[in-house]
Amino acid sequence: MRKSFFAFCWLLIGIPVVLAAPPKATISGRLEKSCAVFRGTVTGSKSYIDVNGHVYTRTAIQVGEVFKGTAPSLVKLVHRGGIVGNRGEANDFYPLLKPGEDRLFFVSRRADGSLYATGGEAGAVKTASSAGQAALTQLRTASANGTLPGDDITDQTGEPGNLWGSGGGGHPDDTQPSSTATNLITGSDTVGPRFITQDRGEFIPYLIDIQYLPANIPQDVAIDAVQSAITAWSSASSLKFQFAGLQNFGMSAPDASDGDGVLRIQLHDHYDVTGNGVGDGVASLLYRPHVGALR
Repeated sequence: MRKSFFAFCWLLIGIPVVLAAPPKATISGRLEKSCAVFRGTVTGSKSYIDVNGHVYTRTAIQVGEVFKGTAPSLVKLVHRGGIVGNRGEANDFYPLLKPGEDRLFFVSRRADGSLYATGGEAGAVKTASSAGQAALTQLRTASANGTLPGDDITDQTGEPGNLWGSGGGGHPDDTQPSSTATNLITGSDTVGPRFITQDRGEFIPYLIDIQYLPANIPQDVAIDAVQSAITAWSSASSLKFQFAGLQNFGMSAPDASDGDGVLRIQLHDHYDVTGNGVGDGVASLLYRPHVGALR
């Protein structure tokens, strides 16, 4: 099975400045956009596979202060990515929440009612940082006369028996991954072992979605920019790529991916994955942690 599957939600390299990522949202902007805002401590998390085969992680947050909306004492958040048995999925847009962390959570709802951090990592600010302390002061000032109006998110309580339910048809799995693979590069950082040579030397096909490309960006310019980036990537590694054509994914690239080994590059955020319409690049990938390789 091919060990080089990546699913990109959006990739921005070499395209004119009109598509450059906008400035990071302000605290007041996130406060306005979010349905609820609170301070809390991460108490635990578990991953599961939904009915569409995607990996998600539920995380329990012990609420300490509420600045906007109504929240229970323990809230559950759901984000894309995690590890279930020998299947892993990573999404660099969503925050990596670890037990014990104290954060400021700006949350929004999905259509099914579940909650996620507004704007990804930017919606889960660590209070230990200087930026986090400044944000905390700003939120306390904004809510000095009482909690700001917002959503009642008590339906997303993380009480025992409700946090790790099968929601969406998924099932938690605590199987610990292991690896017997060789020819891996390892480091002192927290990044796990990874292959340094592409499996079997096969070409990785890639598709480009330019369905909602801004009118002032010519199609050929967008395609050339992507292909130049792909060429640079290939030149700096052992990876080999092959253009498979243009395609309207009809959804965000991570949701369109089905483990078929195709790299999907989407030059827009029409489906509002980043919450900005046009925003920072977002990458998602599937991998098999028990062999220490990308799938």
